[in-house]
Amino acid sequence: MPTYPGISSEALRHPLDREAEETLRSLPGFDLVARKFVEFVYERPQFVYNMGNSIEVGPRQYSTVYQIFRECVRDLDITPEPSLFVSQTPLANAYSLGKENPSITLNAGLLDLMEAAEIRSVIAHELGHIKCGHTILIQMALWAISTATYIGDLTFGFGNFIGTGLIYAFYEW
Repeated sequence: MPTYPGISSEALRHPLDREAEETLRSLPGFDLVARKFVEFVYERPQFVYNMGNSIEVGPRQYSTVYQIFRECVRDLDITPEPSLFVSQTPLANAYSLGKENPSITLNAGLLDLMEAAEIRSVIAHELGHIKCGHTILIQMALWAISTATYIGDLTFGFGNFIGTGLIYAFYEW
């Protein structure tokens, strides 16, 4: 796999992604509020959860996955190196989280189903989210959808008109 020293996140981004992010970030105070909200509501609690309930991947735990991860981090020129965890969840899924101390969690179900090249693709995809700063925006969008759904439940479905619009906007993004 080729290495791209000094690669910018702009090289990975679709123009519509860039436009959507610029719109959000143009809101006064959005960056600070979103960054701190995600740090304290998602990033720190999830890191503590992973430390207690998941396996931190390293040279002696999931060494093959760790080697793939290190190669992807090098190839995409990501510093500092995010933490990598394996959750014992049987579902095939992965996610990245955090800005200050980013991490990636791979579910064991994903590792059971995929070959090394596929795992590399998943890890590179999640590292791309970290490199492009998507982790904050994704967590804010998920929180907004969750809140809108909750409001919809409290208002006997009336609030779902708002929630549905948010969900479609998120999928479009």
